[in-house]
Amino acid sequence: MTFDVKENNEEAVKSELPALEQLVRMGYQYLSQRDLNKTRKDYRQVLLYDRLEKAIRKLNPELDEDGVKDALHKIEEENFPHNLDHADTNEKIRAKLVGLSRSGGLEPITVTQNFGNGPEEKTVRFFDFDNPENNDFIVTNQFQLDGYKQPIFPDIVIFVNGFPLVIIECKAPSIPSPIEQAITKNFQKYQDRELGYDRLFFYNHFLIATCGTLARHGTIGASVNQYARWSESYPLTPEKVQKLCERTPREQEFLIAGMLDKAHLLDLLKNYVTYEVINSKKIKKIAKHQQYRAVTKAVGRLNHLKEDISDKGGVIWHTQGSGKSLTMMWFATQLMHKFGNPPIVIVTDRKQLDEQIEKTFKVCGFPDPIRAKSIRHLESLLKSAKGKTVMTTIQKFGTSSSHIHTDEKVIVLVDEAHRTQYKFNAEAMRSAMPNAVFFAFTGTPIDKRNKSTYRVFGPALDKYGFEESKADGATLKILYEERLPELFVEGGATIDQIFERVFIDLDEKAKDRLKKQYVTREKIAEAPARIKRICLDLVKHYTTHILPNGYKAMVVASSREAAVTYKKELDKLNAPPSKIIMTSQLGEKGKDGISWDQYYLTPEQREQESEKFKDPGDPTKILIVVDMLLVGYDVPIVQVLYLDKGLREHNLLQAIARVNRPYDANKTYGLIVDYCGITKELQKALAVFEEEDVKGALEPSEKELEELRLRHLEVMSYFTEIDKKDDNAIIVKFEPAAARDKFEYDFKAFSSALDAILPKKEADPFIDDFKYASKVRQLIRTYYEGAGTSLREYGKKVQQLIDDHIRATGISELLDPREITYHNFLSYVAKFKNERARTALVKNKARQVIEEFSAYNPAYYEKLRERLEKLIQEEALRRKEMANFFDLYKEILEDALNEEQERKKLGFSTPFEFAVYGELQPIKGDDEAAKQVTAAIYKQIEPETELVGWKSKSSSERLMSAAIYDVLTDNKFPEDKVDELIRKVLELAKRLL
Repeated sequence: MTFDVKENNEEAVKSELPALEQLVRMGYQYLSQRDLNKTRKDYRQVLLYDRLEKAIRKLNPELDEDGVKDALHKIEEENFPHNLDHADTNEKIRAKLVGLSRSGGLEPITVTQNFGNGPEEKTVRFFDFDNPENNDFIVTNQFQLDGYKQPIFPDIVIFVNGFPLVIIECKAPSIPSPIEQAITKNFQKYQDRELGYDRLFFYNHFLIATCGTLARHGTIGASVNQYARWSESYPLTPEKVQKLCERTPREQEFLIAGMLDKAHLLDLLKNYVTYEVINSKKIKKIAKHQQYRAVTKAVGRLNHLKEDISDKGGVIWHTQGSGKSLTMMWFATQLMHKFGNPPIVIVTDRKQLDEQIEKTFKVCGFPDPIRAKSIRHLESLLKSAKGKTVMTTIQKFGTSSSHIHTDEKVIVLVDEAHRTQYKFNAEAMRSAMPNAVFFAFTGTPIDKRNKSTYRVFGPALDKYGFEESKADGATLKILYEERLPELFVEGGATIDQIFERVFIDLDEKAKDRLKKQYVTREKIAEAPARIKRICLDLVKHYTTHILPNGYKAMVVASSREAAVTYKKELDKLNAPPSKIIMTSQLGEKGKDGISWDQYYLTPEQREQESEKFKDPGDPTKILIVVDMLLVGYDVPIVQVLYLDKGLREHNLLQAIARVNRPYDANKTYGLIVDYCGITKELQKALAVFEEEDVKGALEPSEKELEELRLRHLEVMSYFTEIDKKDDNAIIVKFEPAAARDKFEYDFKAFSSALDAILPKKEADPFIDDFKYASKVRQLIRTYYEGAGTSLREYGKKVQQLIDDHIRATGISELLDPREITYHNFLSYVAKFKNERARTALVKNKARQVIEEFSAYNPAYYEKLRERLEKLIQEEALRRKEMANFFDLYKEILEDALNEEQERKKLGFSTPFEFAVYGELQPIKGDDEAAKQVTAAIYKQIEPETELVGWKSKSSSERLMSAAIYDVLTDNKFPEDKVDELIRKVLELAKRLL
């Protein structure tokens, strides 16, 4: 099969073409743009209406002609307003595509039919989800879509039954940050409401950014750090993927095999999508590979248990932060669809988790989850359990007076199954549901000292550990550092020494009694003097390391008494606003006799405050907790956990995971600051787990300094062979675009590494070089890239260095994007006396101008491009004879900027006429004849362009096409050129008139 891709183009050869070839092997039909456009009436249309109508007829044979037309009309693009948020529109359309039946616009499409018993509403099917091969799968590349100005050409678009479900942007693997470029320069641009490509995202299922070696998937509106890997193609093995793509699989091949398998694609569309509102913004989420994998395995296990009677479903361990609640929700959804809607019971051991899971299910639109509010409520729910999804805590089963029981075959999902599942409550739960099948979900590794979790719940179904999670970008690495270890008295010997000095007059029995009663780890931790000293250090650390980048903090206190002391001391120090969230009672007092009423919160208020804290606009910066919010509390804006509580094993791993959630591009790690010496016992604590399972759980912060040294060397290596003070040498050094791209990538890595260390003194040796590198970067960006490049993309600590240094060195004039324009560029270039530097700059600017303006007059700028490329080749051959190359490049640049003067010289009043003339003249070969034909075409089509909305009207396009055809054939243009000329003239009309 022949694919219409650019030859000798790295992006096409290494990413686009392999993707097309693999998709065809997977059963997709390839259509080139030329073939696809034969059935498109308008380049603004995103649906393939002929294929969509065919699918409606095929999947709904009972519909009459009016019903088919009505269904087609109700799903067409014009029915969905552009002023809605993309995610809102996308959610409404998905509901219609998959046949949801909910309120609020999430209803299926129905048409009125009469089958002999009067009018009735019939739900329209747009896909056959049960038989994937019964659908129409098309893949095309360079799909043209016209906007308000220029068209776009997404690299690959996948259509199923005429709907554009998937868009793929391909980049060359050699360019810096290819995935980031695909997302920021393509996907985010395409979604800009002002550009007019909205319709493409009305129907979109997900987006893929790839360069072959790297591949990420995301949804509409997602930022760069929200795109994720699909790192394996379960249930396909790597060997099967290799056979499918006929090469050693890269990330691109694994993602395509895993997500774009026909059955998987439809399954993901129907069963693995949810929309959540976060900080007043609707977010679309689809399953990650580990969630899809785990649910698929659990469904398979349940199918197996139909034959093998057992209550042991299996164990799923997915590390904290990897979306375990959504995995449970999607598993429950599959149970409804594939197992006849059996009763489902979701069990936790904490009220907070119970509430959180219920909220997740409700927000995601799961139908009618019910949380048991009391023992009697649970008893009544299970008495008639059929079809119900019930949330409860395990403690409700263990009350001796309860009569909870059901003989139904219940599917039980037990959250955090490593806790409380082996004692009285667990026994009572199993007695209450004797025919249940139990699946265990846990966010921490299984204790290797005994495998009780597996004995109770069955085999390990799926594991998603720390290292895999970090590699996928689902979670961040967690660094730890110890601070003020002398503040904590640890170990019996130390306490004995203190007693010998302080209580020298007491006998041994009295000292032992006193020690056991009063000198405990908790008592020491509560000492006000100790907490005061910690708060001094904590405030300094937070305000210098964390707050500048806009992140928040949590403090874990050893007791409620200690939490109150922390709050008081932080307030005395005028620290950033803090808040306590803990249980307390009105009228309760501390050891000092002072009431805690000012810190009292009702359960509802605690939930409200914990939710408000997640919002960057909420003034509270530091949250003080004791036991609450250490499990299941997702708060990505928190970067640091100040730990002053002795935690062990599972509790330790769950607590530190509060800081591992991705938030924005500048949050590259979470941090644990240890004030109680717990990290001294860290290896001992982790030793209870399998070594492979806890690999990568925590990393010492010293690693960040090693990273900074490496990134520093990479950036400064650019200047080893040139005079660092010579701007001319710098301009010549970075003349190749590849050199500029690589330097930009290395500079960003240096910036990120420095941000992780600042403001520690260890960063000092690198600051001067960073300031120098930032100045060089601005210099080359200003002259080579031009205006409009944003500098606001780094952590605030690093950004302050850049800002201060730029002002200090007096180059703010150079960096003002309003001052350097295409037309005054040459006067700025004159500042460089070095001929090579000036030549490099004007050559690059000529290339930049031609690239930007070529869409408005392709023929004119194509000639200039040919002149430029020829001159570049000549320069390469005569490198030492450069005296006249500056003038030659300057001449091309001036011609590129003076297109209007050339147009007026030829007598054309509009850019459209000049551009059309450029297309006709080479074919006609007669200047005057080409002018006359141009004038005739303009005269014929101008009246149509006066109509409102003509660019999107198929009737206008037909009339104009006919008029252009008549003019061209009357003037004897070759028949084999006419169709292509009509297309080009129409494109120019839509762009320029």
